[in-house]
Amino acid sequence: MIDLINLVLPIERIEVLLVEAKVKKSLITGSGLNYNDRPLLLIKTIGNGVVGYGECQSLPLPTYSSEYTDASLQFLTNIFIPKLLKSPITISKFENVAHEFKNYNMAKSSILMALYDFALKLNSISLKDYLGITSTTIVPGSVVGRRDTIDDLLDDVSDAYGEGYRRVKLKIAPGFDVAPVESVRNHFDDLEIFVDANGSYENLKVASNALIGLDELNVTLVEQPFEQDEIISNVRLGGHIKTPISLDESIVSATSLKNLTNLGACDVVTVKVGKVGGIGEVQKISSYLKENGLKGYVGGMFSSGIGICVDLVLASLPGLTLSPDVATFKRGLDIQICEPVRIVGGKVEIPCNVGLGKDFDLSTVSSRIIKNETFVCG
Repeated sequence: MIDLINLVLPIERIEVLLVEAKVKKSLITGSGLNYNDRPLLLIKTIGNGVVGYGECQSLPLPTYSSEYTDASLQFLTNIFIPKLLKSPITISKFENVAHEFKNYNMAKSSILMALYDFALKLNSISLKDYLGITSTTIVPGSVVGRRDTIDDLLDDVSDAYGEGYRRVKLKIAPGFDVAPVESVRNHFDDLEIFVDANGSYENLKVASNALIGLDELNVTLVEQPFEQDEIISNVRLGGHIKTPISLDESIVSATSLKNLTNLGACDVVTVKVGKVGGIGEVQKISSYLKENGLKGYVGGMFSSGIGICVDLVLASLPGLTLSPDVATFKRGLDIQICEPVRIVGGKVEIPCNVGLGKDFDLSTVSSRIIKNETFVCG
């Protein structure tokens, strides 16, 4: 296997682009947030006739995590990239620089993604083959937001089902939890159902009284019942309900995963590639899950085709055994920089082209670039 980690990369410049984008299908989370605008931070590493691409998963406001788009941009342009460019670039060097600075995992992950894409293309290998993934397809899941009525929710689920999805993740909250899930189950008996509360339950009593009703509805998991730091409540809730508990916002690294599973705070893990720090950290998480007989899956973050490519490949690692969140073009962003995801027979192809898996073309978003900063190496 090629040693990409220590390979000196002939990168001549790094570009950081802020691109205007919007979510095509409005999605209301369990905590009541409604995501519409989705500015994207995209990265280009350029040199020797090769271009590597990366994407930052941070959202425009610090509502999902403390990292947000403007903060990621400032960190990358004022601190991280200038530091990275002080000597020849390797992925190993990236990791050393990343460890010098606290937090900003999503920003760091975007650079790492672009470095991997560059290194893989330089050696004419795909991320899928580099990671030893032999699967060619994977079952995708759709995220369905909260709606004003159960009928509206059923319409959205029916739309996803008609598009080919056979797994959905329903956003729930106090007062909109068991009844809508039960209705979906009654209408779609062959549909795999995840539910996600986005930390909307304020205390154990309310959560346990409500969520125990999920136990009879064949729900695969209930995600993030409480806020990120409410670890003890998650542990105790596990003693009240049978439905497996998954954590998302609480998982920020392989280390946090180990600590939380050892405490018994969750049975399943939702992995957001950017939030945990990128490709290498997801590999560690997958290995830990497999070694300990635990389950996990890759969650979506309103990504462009760059992020979706990486999500699909990493979702196929052996420790991540559940269906990932995958947005088709109909459900994702209103920009298209690569061939969109298509569901055929309930499955999507795992990207396998040289590099991250697909060919990207940013000329399609040239009119929507808000900011473009270039950093020259050497």
